[in-house]
This record gives sequence, structure tokens and C-alpha cells, in this order.
Amino acid sequence: MLRKKPFSQLISNAFKRQSTATKNTQPIPEQPDPKLSSSLGTILLMSCILATTSGCDNSNNSTKTAGSEAGGGGDGNSSSGESASSADQFAADAFGSRTAGYVLDACKLEIQDDFLAGKAVCINVEDEADRTECASEIDAEFEESGSLCQDQFDTRLSVCGKLGEARYDPDFDPENFVNPDDIGVTVAVNPYFPLVVGNRWVWEGGDEVIIDTVTSKTKLIEGVTCRVVLDVVEEDGEVIEITDDWFAQDVDGNVWYCGESARDFETFGGDNPKEPELVEIDGSWKAGVDNAKPGLIVPFSPTVGQAYREEVLLGDAEDFAEILSLSANESIASVEFSCE
Repeated sequence: MLRKKPFSQLISNAFKRQSTATKNTQPIPEQPDPKLSSSLGTILLMSCILATTSGCDNSNNSTKTAGSEAGGGGDGNSSSGESASSADQFAADAFGSRTAGYVLDACKLEIQDDFLAGKAVCINVEDEADRTECASEIDAEFEESGSLCQDQFDTRLSVCGKLGEARYDPDFDPENFVNPDDIGVTVAVNPYFPLVVGNRWVWEGGDEVIIDTVTSKTKLIEGVTCRVVLDVVEEDGEVIEITDDWFAQDVDGNVWYCGESARDFETFGGDNPKEPELVEIDGSWKAGVDNAKPGLIVPFSPTVGQAYREEVLLGDAEDFAEILSLSANESIASVEFSCE
């Protein structure tokens, strides 16, 4: 199922995604061209979504008791005990792994809250059969979310294996970024992500269509002027998501991901007229807000094996990418990979 962000195709679940640039009317260069250009290069990269708000945040799932394990901690430590944390199994300077441990604990506690809230809903169901069904659904969803917490933890550790244990605190100095209005005029275009006003790409997969348009709008984030890219997702001809993605290009031509304002829509049976309704804004984030940090979305001169973080809002928006090929085709349906 296609979801969000240019060059992205969600192929499996909330942890695995592979990406490629696809449709463009302009010729595709074989290698990055340092000249001014708005052509679209084609690369294949693996992008692993380490955490999304569809993980721990939005379901009625949780541990049944304050000290129980939601999905397992992997090391036998209590996820919510006062004297132990999943981070304690790692060395003091293993910042990446310790971060993964703390976020695992937070995830377990969050599904615990959801579980208790769900139980509160169930006991107020009058019909006994419906009440029993409600409780069973809460228990099943708890198990699923516990496994999700653990899978996210395992994926975070695998990322540490590729990127190392250093703290993630990128230099987001406004002096290192260009005016987006100069891109394609006096500043070279990133051949894999041409932030030139008017550029438009369409992705099709199954019954979903994603349309990305580089708008003339800008947004100032942490002193950096970012270009707004409108991302519209349609399913069976109906709009299900509209997102303003915020990107900035640095002086070396690399394109950074600075945040997004995501709006999800849904239609319901019996609606008249049948119009999509705003149901959530989860997944929205902005660099500098709630300790969210920007990341690299596409390098100017990528190399096979290059790995990096695309976005970091712990527990909510965490993407990791690795360049797999510099000569990918538009069709990627047959490509297999693992985030582990």
C-alpha cells in the first residue's frame, strides 16, 4: 500500500518500505549532473519506518498489569519497573541502543494506558455477548501492539548496527542551506529530488494513487526556509490523505526532510453527502518541536550502501534509509529486502 513521502512505497508493514523515483516527463540522467537541471534521477533506496503513530499510539492495546511485558523486552527486564529499564542492558556510551531501550519501555507503557482505557469502555457495554467480544478484541490488540513495540525495538537496534552508536544531533544551521527560490536558477538541482516549483510526480499502486507537487509555498523552520511539497493520496478515487511536506536543500545539494503536516480523511457508511472527513493528524511533526530532528531525504551524490536517518521524532516518526542502487528501474515490485 502506498503511503507518504516522495519515492516511497510501503510494501509490507510499518517497518519496511522501499523507494524509487518513478514518473517524470523529463529525461533521467544516469549519474548526478552538477549542472542546473530539473531532470529526475532514479535511485533505489530502502527506507525503514522505525516508528509511526499507527504503532503504539492509536490502538486500544496495553499490558494487563503495570509491571507486565508488552510483547517482551528481549532481556527479561521489566519494561515499566522502577529499578530497571530495557536500556540498562547496553553500555553507557551506546547512545543509539540505549535510546532504543528507553523508547521500547515508553511504547509498552503507552499500550498499557490504551489497554486500561479499552477495558473501561468494555465494562460499560450492556449486552454480555458484546461485552465479552469487546474484551477479547482488547486482549488481541494488546498482543499485536506488544509485538509491534518489540519489532520496532529490533529494527532500531539494526539501524544502530549500520549507523553506529553516536548521538543523533544533526547540524541544522540556516547558513548551510540555500534559498529554495534559487534552486534551478543559480543553484544546482538535486537530480534525485528536484525542488523546482511546478514539478509533479504521480505514483500508482493497486487502487491507490499518490500525487506530489512542488508548490511555490515556503515555510521557515528553525531559521531554514523550506519548500512545501503537496502530497495527495487517493484510494478508489477518494482523497484519504493530504500532506504538506517541508524540504530544504543544503549548499552541497543534499535535500533535507524538515517535517510534515499530515491530514487523514475517511468516509463512512450512511454519509450524505459522501464526503471525506478529517479523522486524524497523526504523523505530523516539525524539526525543533518536541525535540524532533530533521534528516536527509536524498543526497546530491548518493553512493550504494550509504545509510542515514530521514526523520526523528522518537516514538512517532523515525525513518531510516539505505541506498541500494543508482540505476534502478521505475518498476520495483520484484525487489526484496529486509530492514533487519
